[in-house]
Amino acid sequence: MGMSDRINRMPGSVLVCVDNEKFGGKLYHCFSETPVEFCDLPDLFVLLERVADEVGYPEAKTRPRFFKKTGREDISLGIMGQAKVCFPKDLLVHKGKIGTFMISVISRDFSSLQGLLYNQMADVTVNFDSEVHLTRIINEAITK
Repeated sequence: MGMSDRINRMPGSVLVCVDNEKFGGKLYHCFSETPVEFCDLPDLFVLLERVADEVGYPEAKTRPRFFKKTGREDISLGIMGQAKVCFPKDLLVHKGKIGTFMISVISRDFSSLQGLLYNQMADVTVNFDSEVHLTRIINEAITK
């Protein structure tokens, strides 16, 4: 099936390389060659929100609230005003130790993320409609 061409066209697509069972790893985006490290899923979700905020797409319809403060709520990834250094498909050279996923957030309705996830190891693209659904998809992929 392969990666959807739609993911490659989305401005805020990111590559998530999962390196441990606690969902820690590295996040790569098209505006920098330097990865951003995350330690768990709440940390990853904050980074996905931050990328969308700084790229300006998709626009948040509500202000997000977090149950766990990660310390990253007020950081900047330095994306605003930057030109892309590559396309999302070019990020696929990076690999996670236990999983590699291209995530493209298409909408941010109901204080949640909706979008597409490309699982590089299974070569399949899946829609997700919330962070819970995204968590389940990633968990199933890395525990197989």
